[in-house]
Amino acid sequence: MGGLLLENYTARLEALGRLVLSKKPEFIALQNMTIDGIKTLRTLPWATRYNTILSPPASFENRKKSKCVIMSIYSTDQKLNEFTYRDPDTDRHLLWVDFILNDKYKQPYKLTIGTTEIAIGTPTEVMEKYINQALFVSQSHEDCFIMGDFAICEPLNGVLNLNGNWKDAWEEINETESASLGSGHSLDPPNNSLIKEKTLPSFRPDRFIYNTRRYKVVSIELVGMSPDEVLGTHISNHYGVMASFALLDPPLPLVPPPDVPCSFEEQKQE
Repeated sequence: MGGLLLENYTARLEALGRLVLSKKPEFIALQNMTIDGIKTLRTLPWATRYNTILSPPASFENRKKSKCVIMSIYSTDQKLNEFTYRDPDTDRHLLWVDFILNDKYKQPYKLTIGTTEIAIGTPTEVMEKYINQALFVSQSHEDCFIMGDFAICEPLNGVLNLNGNWKDAWEEINETESASLGSGHSLDPPNNSLIKEKTLPSFRPDRFIYNTRRYKVVSIELVGMSPDEVLGTHISNHYGVMASFALLDPPLPLVPPPDVPCSFEEQKQE
């Protein structure tokens, strides 16, 4: 889910909890969280139901710097990995961790969950570099899922083409469903009560990108599109993206990772 606005932070996290308890996701990825917000999150009753709440160490001085968080009902003793994009002017990063799960035959396998945040307005060539860096460092994992704010605005940046076995869950479902899912616009200024500038266009910065042998996507939806009844406003200035996956039996064959995981091309005018 996108960034929670700093004002009324605790109330927004509590509202997020109501949404989470209604949807019951196994994994949650949050972006644009501050140290204080992460500390508050760890104290809330709904969050304590999750065995894993991981975020980078609080080693930076600016307490309002943006950081990502990964939560899961599963426990893990694997190392939390952080990759800061190779740009001295940004603190944006990719965060990922491995979970050891068992298939239906009780055989263990490694599932990698990652999240990232790229700043809205990042130039296309820089954005392409960041996304390639994120996918390249994680594509050696057989089953890897990266959820987050990729900051992509197709009218400005063009269409993101994924190479090799990388897929966009929203596009995969839209290709197989007889009826379109719709736009997937998770940043929606005309309809989101937390965005003051209503003339800005809606677009799809928040994505669920994955590279997997063992899973197929079966559904995807936007969540948090209506104001929280207690809060009286939307939970976040971005809607959340929630996807469900099913295990494949048997797994797909290994696909060699691409040298360049992604590229942008100009959006076609219709």
